[in-house]
Amino acid sequence: MNKVTRLVISSLCAALTLGSCTKKHHQPAEPLKAPLEFTAVSQDSGMKAVLEANSLANYHLDFGAWGIARQEGNSTPYVLWSSDSMSEVYAEPDANAAGEYTGTFIPREPAYWLTGFAYSFIAVAPYTDGISGLVVTPSTDAQTGKDAITFNFYQGAKYAEGIFDFDLMGAAAATDAITTKPTTQNLTFWHLFSQININVSFVDANGTAVSTGTVSQMRLCNVKSKADYTLTFGGANNLSVACGNHTDDKTISLSGSSATVHILPQSITGFELYLDFTLDGAAYNDFKVNLNTTGHPTTYNWNEVYNWNIIIGPKADISFSFTVLPWVGDPVGDEIPII
Repeated sequence: MNKVTRLVISSLCAALTLGSCTKKHHQPAEPLKAPLEFTAVSQDSGMKAVLEANSLANYHLDFGAWGIARQEGNSTPYVLWSSDSMSEVYAEPDANAAGEYTGTFIPREPAYWLTGFAYSFIAVAPYTDGISGLVVTPSTDAQTGKDAITFNFYQGAKYAEGIFDFDLMGAAAATDAITTKPTTQNLTFWHLFSQININVSFVDANGTAVSTGTVSQMRLCNVKSKADYTLTFGGANNLSVACGNHTDDKTISLSGSSATVHILPQSITGFELYLDFTLDGAAYNDFKVNLNTTGHPTTYNWNEVYNWNIIIGPKADISFSFTVLPWVGDPVGDEIPII
């Protein structure tokens, strides 16, 4: 197993129309204003080549952001948008190339850089549906405290729509006191889900791959689809993520011999995987795969990929191997017999 060191991160999603107050606690003086924009990237390589390889626009074209600026000796912070919600930030279209984007993300409601102020940001992508109960908790101590955003996330609606790879992402950043206007604020987004890649293959008695087996359906049971997230700044422009209070078990039905599923970070000790397949003309239904093998992690973390490689041989003998990787990587690992 190639066990990775977890990178600290995160994301939001949410039609964040959560009864937010639009009043800013501090209105900066006009002469000090300079428009704020973002350069938003994903921490891993993107799948498109329209922009830089890891531009967030390869994944999402908007995100929700909350920000606050504080000045030493000034007890009144400048809340960039709203004290109790997130504001939409959108990808700027490229005027010279239809369907492409410049790489700059612009707040729908303008915010400003102020000299002498230190800034903190928390963001979640995309700016869509899925969350409720958003609570913003600004730190009361700018030196030692942490700004935090807490929300409830429900993934079950996506599963019901047959969307199993919805990608919730998050970011956080902080600056020192601004002396000159930055060109842009960099945000690095991380995946807030765990990714499971399931691959089933068939072999003959000699272990040679054969094409005489097919999988009609896979069912992954007891997947928690509701949880509470708390996002805070984790230092070095990383996001610290907590995910708990898991509820609402779902069964995810997948067609074919390979599939990718995004799940909330959670314990998988209650997971069950069933296969319907045929091999050499014989049909097997509700065949249960033992996932609790030696060395297999029992808790799946955000921003990590778990590859499940299931090999079926004659008489329905099965072996199961797993690997743990960063969100993007090549699978490695040994086979672990389970039957």
